[in-house]
Amino acid sequence: MKKILFLVCLLLCLLLAGCGPQEKNTADSGKVLYTVTDATGTKLSFSEKPQRIVSLNVSADEILLDMVDSKRLAALSLLADDSGICSAGDKVKSVKGRAQGSNLESVLAMQPDLVIIPDYTVEPIQGLRSAGLKVYVCHTPNNVQDIFKFIKEIGSAVGEEAKGEEMAKNMEAQLETVRKQALQAAGDKPLNVLALSFTG
Repeated sequence: MKKILFLVCLLLCLLLAGCGPQEKNTADSGKVLYTVTDATGTKLSFSEKPQRIVSLNVSADEILLDMVDSKRLAALSLLADDSGICSAGDKVKSVKGRAQGSNLESVLAMQPDLVIIPDYTVEPIQGLRSAGLKVYVCHTPNNVQDIFKFIKEIGSAVGEEAKGEEMAKNMEAQLETVRKQALQAAGDKPLNVLALSFTG
């Protein structure tokens, strides 16, 4: 009888030990660091900041070169080397790779953990996503306020939300300075502004 009682007590102890709190393995928990939603309404979750970013948009190229270490950029768009379009100057030389959305194989070969693509380039998006890549589709700016929003969205996508906010704030301040100078120069006269080009 004592042996049976002993075995029952031992069994209960083992069962209670198994029901205790389990130690979590943080390496395998897949903890989400941040989540973003792109222009198509697609949500992307990241457990760490992307380290192999491929940009397929020249505007995103310019922003990323000022926002993240160039080591995190696997490739820029083909237009990055055109000084008549891209204003990043010599910074583009710090990134060797160049990518084109229509060439899926070349993008895949770069093994990106994030692909940034504009919303006007619709065709490659599904192909890139079908290949298992994380694709962030950017909304194309239509006005100045959209540009500030665009910068912030890129910052959020690459895990640099604070830098995106700071860059947009600095640009707003610069624009306000130019506005005040232009109004001061005009004096009492009406101020007429002619925009010769919205590209480049």
